[in-house]
Amino acid sequence: SMEQGNTAKALELARIAQKKHKKQKWVIRTVYGLELAEQQWDEALKTLKNIEKLHALEASIIKSDRLALLTHMAQLALQDGQTTKAVKLLRAALRIDPCFIPAVLILTEQHLLDKRKQAAQRLIAKCWKSVPHPALVPLWETLAPENKPKDPAVRLRWAEKLIKMNPDHVESYLAVARTAIHDRLWGEARQFLKEAEAICLDHQI
Repeated sequence: SMEQGNTAKALELARIAQKKHKKQKWVIRTVYGLELAEQQWDEALKTLKNIEKLHALEASIIKSDRLALLTHMAQLALQDGQTTKAVKLLRAALRIDPCFIPAVLILTEQHLLDKRKQAAQRLIAKCWKSVPHPALVPLWETLAPENKPKDPAVRLRWAEKLIKMNPDHVESYLAVARTAIHDRLWGEARQFLKEAEAICLDHQI
């Protein structure tokens, strides 16, 4: 069935084999692969749990697959308008890895859509301290207060909070430099870029 491309039939047969040989690791791995091929995400997630019990895959692969499944299922739920389900799935992913960037990005965007700015801020801040991913920067900028006619550095000070959260990472300084450039604060931008360069040079040494 697999050679003929009939994955649905192959999955049916593989599940029969699994019932007869519950502890055969290669059988459950086959079932899992076919469930993924058939996009049976809920079933695949359940099978992955059994794979974990049997130690049929490496722990790192199980973790990676579970994170990917939960995040993908959350995206599908959002597409179907099932926001509550999506948020639940994303939170489940972040319980496994609090800084899994794909899940962090989607959940942060959902918080922003729901006008939950403080929740979005907390999520970004928590992640930035250990995984300062550049994809988080535009979302942080979205939360920034507006500049004022007599104070053109309001947004810059907001961006500088990233440096306070993670003062030893080059991405913190690049993020602030980006804000400075956007707001035409050339002197400040130059200074932050120099600091980013210094960190890169230190790491090379």
